[in-house]
Amino acid sequence: KGAALCSGIGDEVFPMTPEAVGGHVGMVFVKPSFGLPTPAVYKEYAKGDGQAPQPLNDLTRGAVELRPELLTLAKDMEDVMGLTGVSMSGSGSCLFGYGKPERLEDFKVKYPGTMVWSDIVPVFRESGQWYNVDDAANDFVLLYRSFDSIIQIPALTPGGITNCRHGAFHHDDIIGKLTWGEAIEPRTSQEKFKRGMVLVRPTPALITDTVRHRTQIIYHGDISMILTGLDVRPGKKVVEAGTGSGSLSTSLIQALRHHGSDRSLDGHLYTFEYHEPRFVEAKSDFERYGFSDIVTIQHRDVIHDGLPDELVDMDAVFWDLPAPWKCITTAKEHLREGGLLCTFSPCIEQVMKNCAAMEAEGFTGIHTYECMLKEWGVMSTAKLNRTRKRGRDDRAKPNAVSGNVDEQLSYQLPMRGHTSYLTFATKCLGDEKDQPNFSVSVEQILSAKAQVDPSPSN
Repeated sequence: KGAALCSGIGDEVFPMTPEAVGGHVGMVFVKPSFGLPTPAVYKEYAKGDGQAPQPLNDLTRGAVELRPELLTLAKDMEDVMGLTGVSMSGSGSCLFGYGKPERLEDFKVKYPGTMVWSDIVPVFRESGQWYNVDDAANDFVLLYRSFDSIIQIPALTPGGITNCRHGAFHHDDIIGKLTWGEAIEPRTSQEKFKRGMVLVRPTPALITDTVRHRTQIIYHGDISMILTGLDVRPGKKVVEAGTGSGSLSTSLIQALRHHGSDRSLDGHLYTFEYHEPRFVEAKSDFERYGFSDIVTIQHRDVIHDGLPDELVDMDAVFWDLPAPWKCITTAKEHLREGGLLCTFSPCIEQVMKNCAAMEAEGFTGIHTYECMLKEWGVMSTAKLNRTRKRGRDDRAKPNAVSGNVDEQLSYQLPMRGHTSYLTFATKCLGDEKDQPNFSVSVEQILSAKAQVDPSPSN
């Protein structure tokens, strides 16, 4: 919200004044006739331990090893065009600087083939000063091309443009002109780069595929198991901690919503996130998705502070926390009798601690699962032949296709391996508390077997 300096992996944001980043004087972008492969720049950067040439960014040290002329180009942007704050964009090779170019034509003559954009005006806004369009245009939509190419448009805005590798998609070509399932073509002068996309309504599954990863997210296989294991449905009250990127939250909310006109039949999700920047972004996401009426999100460290006292008789609790075993007592205190608990832990050592804590607190029906989801694709052999003729599938095996155009070719899509372990348990009913424990440990089984047949061979 406004000018900011981002560091780390982009998750550390520090507000800056416009004057600190060049003010309102304008910017100039210069793209040399050559490019720089990012892996090669990082490789060269990793070799050295010196300081990057100033005022360019840290990766310049690797970039100038591959293209020393970048430093000359940057110097002429200052000396010839009179720009200030010249820096390299990312890993290069594009450079930018602040100011109005003074001798633009002299610079272009000296560097033929170099593209120069000299009319860039930075837009600075204070918090809350965003474009205000009527509600009909301010929709959150998705552009879909394939299972691995889905683009989010957070809000359609008149005059807005969404750029991606398939082209520049103008929001004016969507607003009031297209409905769900219709195709939109990008505006580009080069026909070979045109890649149409389809306007689709956001669903929890598609949001999971496109959400920005503020943390590692929970994917479809685990989500479906969680929804089933916790019996999430309209009218239920569910607690989740931590929210993270909101991948699971959107599916929980969708399952809790009653798909009728009576909103009193909706359930409710209470979700908690201890990291404040992630909490702020998740809250903004829920508002954009239209979920504000069915979810309550709070900035809270559940491990240390527990849950709010007013949350009683919850139907289900889900823990995605660094140490879920420390919160089993908290879950028991806030669940109703017969309520369901699920923990999400990446390693089996944590699972053992979770199960021990659940058993100590009197939970029953403790089970642990690992979900492995394998996706498959199917393509007609006729389509594969057309793809080959365009030279896009040189690696395909010749014997994979026959002359029969009605045949189908199946193939496995990229598969995620281990994600985490899901452990489910049930808070026992009041009249079960005094019942004898009929569970049998492995040690008891081995001891009983040894008494029946004490021979060493067995």
